[in-house]
Amino acid sequence: MSLGGRNYSPREGSQISSTLSDDNKIDVRAKLAKTASVSTDTYSMGKKILDSNNEELKQEVLSGEKNINAGYKELTRNKKEEKTNADKKSKFYQKSLTENLPQAILPKDEILQRTKNFLILLEFQKKHTVWAQKFLIQAMKT
Repeated sequence: MSLGGRNYSPREGSQISSTLSDDNKIDVRAKLAKTASVSTDTYSMGKKILDSNNEELKQEVLSGEKNINAGYKELTRNKKEEKTNADKKSKFYQKSLTENLPQAILPKDEILQRTKNFLILLEFQKKHTVWAQKFLIQAMKT
């Protein structure tokens, strides 16, 4: 259960919350970056790479084939491209729907005529099916 984050605000009387003075607060990210002998920004970029699902990129960075900065740029570029592609697809579908919309709106007389034609076709198919069934039954009897 995470209690930290940007939106965390302890409730009064909560036994879990801590009210440390500024002197006692610890910047964990800075401590971890110092332990790794890198800047806090480099530490954050490396963490994002390791937390990503891109196994190939993780291996390239861990093996030294790519440095953390190059790996982070690739990771964020891929995410931006995915978002751009998703946005393009969404816009394409919205555009195609709106372009075809005026064609879908028909006058009332046209809708009535098409409905009548459809019902006539259904009735014909129904009669034809009944006729075909009768014909098959007669053919099987002989």
